[in-house]
Amino acid sequence: MAELRSLVLVLGDQLDLEASAFDGFDPQLDAVWMAEVAEESTHVASSRPRTVMFLAAMRHFALALQAAGRPLLYTRLDAPGNRGSLAAQLQADIERLQPARLVMTAPGDWRVLQAIKSVAGACGASLEIREDRHFFVSVREFAAHARGRKSLRMEYFYREQRKQHRVLMDPQDEDAPLGGQWNFDADNREAFGAAGPGAVPPRCTFEPDGVRPAAAQPGEGVVLDLRSGRSSLVVQDDPVGALGGAGDIAEGIILDEQTGAGIGTHRIKHTDSADALGVRLDVVETVVGNGYRIRALVEEHCMHVAG
Repeated sequence: MAELRSLVLVLGDQLDLEASAFDGFDPQLDAVWMAEVAEESTHVASSRPRTVMFLAAMRHFALALQAAGRPLLYTRLDAPGNRGSLAAQLQADIERLQPARLVMTAPGDWRVLQAIKSVAGACGASLEIREDRHFFVSVREFAAHARGRKSLRMEYFYREQRKQHRVLMDPQDEDAPLGGQWNFDADNREAFGAAGPGAVPPRCTFEPDGVRPAAAQPGEGVVLDLRSGRSSLVVQDDPVGALGGAGDIAEGIILDEQTGAGIGTHRIKHTDSADALGVRLDVVETVVGNGYRIRALVEEHCMHVAG
């Protein structure tokens, strides 16, 4: 590509082939830019499972872009020379690619928006920010709603939107809510009672595929809560105790034997199970006293986030 007209920036929460940033996209003149950077998982606390799913979604979208024939510049988290932040990575790529302009759908994060604006200004690049069509209301429309009000209350804004978009409104009266009541907040604050909420639907599950963050190296693993399926901690097998305790290999969930409720965490140690280091998809159970038992699933080969 001799000359790049538009570098289309796509953030990890903007994974849509029909996003406004792609309006007028020409694969002969334009390219898409995406980057996995550590800062977006460390700026605020982010669990490893969340980060893994976030990156997996980005990588699936990268495949969708390629299938759609859209040229793509994609920087993976473990790529040599990854700059570690969106701003630093973008600046390096602008300097290398020299696009005539940058195009993006408006970010939902003010910090990210300011960072990208700053990079564009520093590089002397034109930046076109397009409206995000994934919301019922644009920023300008909300500003118009807020203008002149002494205070802002979500309830009033919510009612306006229900009227405008005809959501749960009485078909016989355009200004009346369906059922004659705008909300049921007071009812929702009540307790379930002794019987509880009733049957809880099973959680949604998905079969894993090959598009995910890098497979862990031998000896790395994750401990899962057997009741919820959620991972507790990604760990490194460490016989010499660098994790903080001699022989610690993982952390698991302590379950109350009577109720099954999680009541704390406990380190699985070499002495807890003679076979602990060698288990693969095996249950490690260790009595820790006072009627409590640790139950965990240790998986040696799993997803992890590099860097």
